[in-house]
Amino acid sequence: MIFIPVIGTGGTAIVSYFRFFSIQEVILNTIIAAGLCIVAEMPLKRLTIDSKGVIYFVYSYLSGLLLAVLSGFCYEFILPLAAPAVLIGILGGTPAGSSALLLFTGISTLVLYESGLYFFMMFLIGYILLMFYTLDREVSLLSAVFTSLAVGVPAFYACSLLSKARLAPENIVFPLVGLLLDFIVILIMRPKIYVNVIDRRENFINSILDPEYELLQKLKKDNRKEYEKMIHSVHIASILMERMGLKRLKLLGIGYYCRIGVLRGENSNIAEKSLALIHERDFPKDITDGILEYYGLGSTRHSRESGTLLIVNSLISMIYDFKHRHKGKKADYNIMITSVMKRITGEKSILQSDLSLNDINVISETLRKQAFYYDFIL
Repeated sequence: MIFIPVIGTGGTAIVSYFRFFSIQEVILNTIIAAGLCIVAEMPLKRLTIDSKGVIYFVYSYLSGLLLAVLSGFCYEFILPLAAPAVLIGILGGTPAGSSALLLFTGISTLVLYESGLYFFMMFLIGYILLMFYTLDREVSLLSAVFTSLAVGVPAFYACSLLSKARLAPENIVFPLVGLLLDFIVILIMRPKIYVNVIDRRENFINSILDPEYELLQKLKKDNRKEYEKMIHSVHIASILMERMGLKRLKLLGIGYYCRIGVLRGENSNIAEKSLALIHERDFPKDITDGILEYYGLGSTRHSRESGTLLIVNSLISMIYDFKHRHKGKKADYNIMITSVMKRITGEKSILQSDLSLNDINVISETLRKQAFYYDFIL
């Protein structure tokens, strides 16, 4: 996100200059702010947020950056820098929220020309709020207030005494005002984010991972064979998901949609057609990435999920094709599993994948235990 380094470094430089810092101090502040921006952007590279969530995310980041920069002209502690970081954490996860909090408090410390005590206290209180609101959706406001005060106030006074800082009335009032503003912003915006982004995304994910989803029902109607193979693969993959701790969205997303491109006709360029269909419906990035990995497209290597589906789909296809060619003939599933495991795990892409030797052993063992299920594949 280009606006992060632009506002972060540019704003720090401009405010530092107008705060009558020397040229050397302005340059140093700008360099430090640039480093903080680089750290803040690291967790954002693999961020998966839908279009509605991006709007809230950008607004939260812009608000945090502007408040951090403008804090150079305000009293210390009084601006709610923790609130935007908490909202970012709710939207993008704890790493994104923590790095944003580090950026906001770091820039505020620079432009205020404050000591490490200010940075420590701003980050500590913000991090407490971040942990509360990102790890537990049902956390009560009273619990967050009590814990923030119970930890923040003693830490503030202890650090003040150790650093021999002057405790004027404003040093007591302003932190409480800033904390109150943080709670007000979070109290207003958090329910909106959950309703408009989090819950909406979860409902969408649940709908596309349901065999009754309209795209999958169209596959059932237009290509019964592909639909049946897909259902069998997803069933086996779900068992492996429980045993291996695989990511549900990515694993089942690959299982359901890696060959959805057959709806576009002809059994060629399936990967491109499948990706085109899911892009049209704005599917989560995890599914898109998984299908790219599954087909070996781009520079990404196989994850545990795509590698697992590659093995499962190969076995189901082999069993399905055998039963349709040799109706009534008993299949030796162990030989089939051995053949698939030897062929797939010998491929360079799997050897360099995230699948460990233990993962491969678990997959092989689990597949052999499903012999009774294979008998029902028609």
